[in-house]
Amino acid sequence: MRAVDFIVRHIEEHNMTQTEAAALTGWSRQNFWDKLNNRNPRYRTMLHILTSFGYELHLERLDGKPLDVDEAEFFDTASRRDVLYDDMVDLAGALGYQVTIS
Repeated sequence: MRAVDFIVRHIEEHNMTQTEAAALTGWSRQNFWDKLNNRNPRYRTMLHILTSFGYELHLERLDGKPLDVDEAEFFDTASRRDVLYDDMVDLAGALGYQVTIS
């Protein structure tokens, strides 16, 4: 599931208003929805939204084995390079990893 869809589902499941959801991020309602409606926001944008909602991102190997990369460095690089969130997820997948939201 895409992160944008995950956030929209979270909002619906928690019966939140658009204003309440935006308030969690510290953004205006319009700014929050503009970012979500972009449909492919930047990694830093999604990280801010997800952490504002109490979630964390993690890397997991697709084969279930322990990580053999530095998870923090992977996400730090995605942040420094200001990549699109979905591109970061696709790159992780190409390397045999998945990005999970917990």
